[in-house]
Formats: sequence, structure tokens, C-alpha cells
Amino acid sequence: MRIDRVIVATAVSWLGIWAHELHRVPALLGLTPDGDLFMVPIAAGLAIWWSRSSGAPAAGALATYAAVNLAGALVSVRPLGWLPFLPEQSVAHYTAHVIYALCQLPLLTLAISRLLPRRAARAPTS
Repeated sequence: MRIDRVIVATAVSWLGIWAHELHRVPALLGLTPDGDLFMVPIAAGLAIWWSRSSGAPAAGALATYAAVNLAGALVSVRPLGWLPFLPEQSVAHYTAHVIYALCQLPLLTLAISRLLPRRAARAPTS
């Protein structure tokens, strides 16, 4: 059985969220309703959709999923006045966010690379 790259990249993306949640709520083994458990069906559904269709809409949806997670990893680490929580300011928490952010890059790169050739093929030639 061949495991598709998109399934692996989506799993890595989800593992980044899990690593953050494990740091945040170790008593729940990182499986929090507001983090990991909510994202599992979304990530799995998008990955299955892409692996079965190989279409640009599915790649765009996964690129959006990864980009939103990347933005969340980068923005929610700092204590900003408009956030509804006060994030922990420690090396361990920063490390959790770096892991969270880095785990989004394979999926984001894969999804964007799937989108770019199609757009380049549609561009008019001179």
C-alpha cells in the first residue's frame, strides 16, 4: 500500500498542533477539544479529498488549512492585547510554537506546488 505524500504532510501538520497542545495541556496528552480533536476530521477529510481528486480546489483548501495553522502558530505566541488569552512566555512555549509552525511547512509547500503549475499553464505566453 502506497501512502500518498499529502496524507503524510497532513499528518505532520496535525502533529505540529498536537505538539503544541501536549505542551499546553499535558494531562490530556495533547488531545484537546479546542485544538487537536477539532482539527483531526478537517485535516483527514481534506487530505482524503486531495488524494482522491488531485484537484486544485482540494490543494487550495489544504494550503488554506496549513496557512491558517502557520499564522496561528506565529501570532498566538506573543501576548497581544486583542487575543482572548495570555500566552505563556517561556522558552518551552516558544519551542512548541516553532515546532507547530515548522510542521505546517511541508503541507503548505506541497499544496502550493500543486497550485502553481496549473496557474502557470493558464498564463498567456508572449
